[in-house]
Amino acid sequence: MKTTTAYLKLFRIQNLLMIALLMYFLRYFLLRPVYEYDFITLQIDGFSFFLFVLGYVLLAAGGYAINDYYDIGMDEINRPEKTILRKEIPLSNGQYAYFIMTFLGVAISLWAIFRIGAPKLIFVLAIVTLLYWFYSTKYKRELIVGNVAVAFLAALSIGIVWLYEFFASIYNGIIPLHNLGYITNIVLAYSAFAFLLTLIREIIKDMADVEGDNEFKCRTLPIVLGNKKTMIILYILLTIMLVGIGASAWYFYTISHIYMLSFAALLTVMMIYFTSKLTKALERKDFIFLSDLLKIIFLAGIISIQLFSIEIRF
Repeated sequence: MKTTTAYLKLFRIQNLLMIALLMYFLRYFLLRPVYEYDFITLQIDGFSFFLFVLGYVLLAAGGYAINDYYDIGMDEINRPEKTILRKEIPLSNGQYAYFIMTFLGVAISLWAIFRIGAPKLIFVLAIVTLLYWFYSTKYKRELIVGNVAVAFLAALSIGIVWLYEFFASIYNGIIPLHNLGYITNIVLAYSAFAFLLTLIREIIKDMADVEGDNEFKCRTLPIVLGNKKTMIILYILLTIMLVGIGASAWYFYTISHIYMLSFAALLTVMMIYFTSKLTKALERKDFIFLSDLLKIIFLAGIISIQLFSIEIRF
């Protein structure tokens, strides 16, 4: 039982559940209502979509495992209480877990791709697989590149749901033409939100982990530029995000999406609260709190997707 729990921690089971929840919310609370509004059905069947989600989640699990394998030295300094490898699982098992999860993830994803008849999506699968590997082995230690890679993967976990459905729709010749722009705009907005939020969170995590990262010669923003300049970058990113939320709020106002307009207002309040806490952050515990707060905001963003189902139907 202890071993099973240890592997669940290694694979970040809570993060994997959030990814799966996000994908299913997008499918059933955004894509399906829009398709039904145009009197058509989703072109990916339920089982193929399950395979698609499972494959993506397994790839993410493998990514977490190989990340912990290569970061073991830094993690033992930065967060020894949360270290799984060496303490609860042999270090080599982290690498084995990566190869097993990645093999299963690729195999299941290929099964899903060929079931929906869209082989061009193999290119997207290759990008995801390679990003998880290169992030842990190379990008993580490079200035800003690792942060951007993780943020891109977060955005892709949203965009890929629509991408798969879009290619399946093209293959079957059934596309919601009247609402194609609407779906694309919403998916792009959520992808941008996920990208910025994750990028900010990754930089904040680097600020919390300076001690271990510095020991292993990582070139993170706080180490290369210092905390003051890194904070300026964070304020710029937060400003961009708030402007984006404002633009989204205006868009929802113009199309009379009152529930989403209300959520945009709530999100603005949450981000302002986050910014106020950031201005006072000095110690490692402060940055850990901010990182956890961003995860809550991300979850709120996932839950908000169901509001589209209400808006579209009524």
